[in-house]
Amino acid sequence: MARANWIFLLKLILTVPVAAGFAYPFLWGEGQGGMLREIVLLGPVGAPVFAVFFLVLVFLYCRDLERSLTLVRAEARAARPRSVW
Repeated sequence: MARANWIFLLKLILTVPVAAGFAYPFLWGEGQGGMLREIVLLGPVGAPVFAVFFLVLVFLYCRDLERSLTLVRAEARAARPRSVW
């Protein structure tokens, strides 16, 4: 399998836990608070670690979007690659 196919498959697999995390409070959560209430349950050390991990993933996602936009011809794109930030 080509490298691009493996990267696509990895991104697809990693999307499942993100979708499950967002759906969890709506499907199985009790009461109000949503996902943030669940993160608070990680404690004073776990919650900041989770927040930093999440922000790193957002950074990697935005960097990937920027790189994807640079592959599109300037005349064909609606936005500049740096606009994803």
